[in-house]
Amino acid sequence: LLNTILLALACMVMFRIGILDFDRASVHRAVQYLLVFPVAFFWHNPYSEPLFFFLSALSFYYARTHRWWQAGLAGFLCALTRATGVLCAIPLVLEAFYVARQSGRLRFGQWVKMGAWSGLAPLGTVCYLALNYVVTGNAFMFLTHQKEHWSNGFQLFPHAVDTVVQRMVTNQTPTHAALWISQSLAIFFFLFLMVMGVKRLRPKIGRASCRDMEYVP
Repeated sequence: LLNTILLALACMVMFRIGILDFDRASVHRAVQYLLVFPVAFFWHNPYSEPLFFFLSALSFYYARTHRWWQAGLAGFLCALTRATGVLCAIPLVLEAFYVARQSGRLRFGQWVKMGAWSGLAPLGTVCYLALNYVVTGNAFMFLTHQKEHWSNGFQLFPHAVDTVVQRMVTNQTPTHAALWISQSLAIFFFLFLMVMGVKRLRPKIGRASCRDMEYVP
């Protein structure tokens, strides 16, 4: 029940992000594709995916509308949810550069403020590592749990792709085949979309977000 509620909230935030740059019909389709994705059942299982999706989307939305402390707080909470939440700092930093380019010049204090809020996401990761250390005596104990119970861990992207493809090829359990096949197809499909859309979907300040800019000259 909780994950279903979080998923609904995440879709609402995703829609708000989308209409900053695209028409409503296109954004509606994007949300629909998200909900019918082959592994969308993860949204309803008792995992942290919906919470992570909601908080990361919230951080991106606040960054795009230049509400820096809200973006930083959402990024901080996202980093507490999953290790990859630390990446929420990246769109905040990028948006700060776009604001500087749009306004022409920012005062030093404004840079400090944006940088401080961007740093909250890495701080969330530090807090999570500290919690692991206090509870278990090992700051990276969560990696051990992931490896022992889920066969997951940090690895370079090519190695991760090779692992997924090998499991798809050597899989002997029919009920698991759909999972590995869909993951393999998704990886290559989204790589293709990223390459094709790198110029068309380059991050930018949308017209709607400019209404909320703090640093309009």
